[in-house]
Amino acid sequence: SDLQDVGGVRSGASLAVTRQMLDVSQGAPASLAARFAQSEAASLTVNGIEWNMAKLALALGAGVVTTAGGTDTFRFGGDLAVSEVAVKFVHSLPSGLTLTVRLWRAAGNADVNVTFGDDVHEIPYQFNALQATKEWGGATLGDKEKLVEIELAGV
Repeated sequence: SDLQDVGGVRSGASLAVTRQMLDVSQGAPASLAARFAQSEAASLTVNGIEWNMAKLALALGAGVVTTAGGTDTFRFGGDLAVSEVAVKFVHSLPSGLTLTVRLWRAAGNADVNVTFGDDVHEIPYQFNALQATKEWGGATLGDKEKLVEIELAGV
């Protein structure tokens, strides 16, 4: 797939991995007998600080970008489809370790709110993991590893 860089980001990126649980109680008085995951989700949010119309389209999952005469134009609205991206985020820790987050398949959150002010513009990008069957190299993912990979290197 085509490698895309979101450009410069401010600190404060966040990874959310969540599971919604179904609790099963039994007996009298009822007590918790089992828990099952009903849904799982993973999302990565970063605050971009570089204006790039192509990256904006990726974060929204739709839109048309044109470039002519040194001007980039983004137009949006009316497309029900949501484009997919692969997301890799690398964070260098003060200890010298490297933390890498991979969302094998993801879609933009489709919400971008930019405040126009005197400070650097921050463009919040959020990508939600979609269930994948293969990692980027083509290897098949196991039944319990289809949303996100978190890797800590240098330990």
